[in-house]
Amino acid sequence: MGVWDVLFNAAGGGILGSALHVFTDWMDTKNKVTLLNAQMNAAEKTEAWKAFTSSQQDTGMKVLPDRAPVWVLSVYLLVQALKEAIRPLLALLGIAIIAYIYVSGTEAARKDIAQEILFGSFTVIFWYVGARYSRTR
Repeated sequence: MGVWDVLFNAAGGGILGSALHVFTDWMDTKNKVTLLNAQMNAAEKTEAWKAFTSSQQDTGMKVLPDRAPVWVLSVYLLVQALKEAIRPLLALLGIAIIAYIYVSGTEAARKDIAQEILFGSFTVIFWYVGARYSRTR
């Protein structure tokens, strides 16, 4: 009996059909596992984004008790004002230091430190601008 006879008779068709069925079952299982992994990864990323979003929420005025002493409110407002002022002041101080180093240096020193000044400038500016999260108030 030849190969063609086995493939095209009833017994050969049953064997070939069973083999193909096993292969399609294996592919279905593989696809389901891949889909399950993708869903788990998507769920993890969704939760991570939710956590990130909640961490970026407004850190403005909190609700203080109605009968809080005036000095508590004053200290709280002072701390908030300092928090809001420190970042821009540090950025401006960094820019001033970089400008002073560049202006006071010789031409050879400028060439030697030009890349470091450029890197420092971008670091200071991106630290200030990049750390200012958009908030809806």
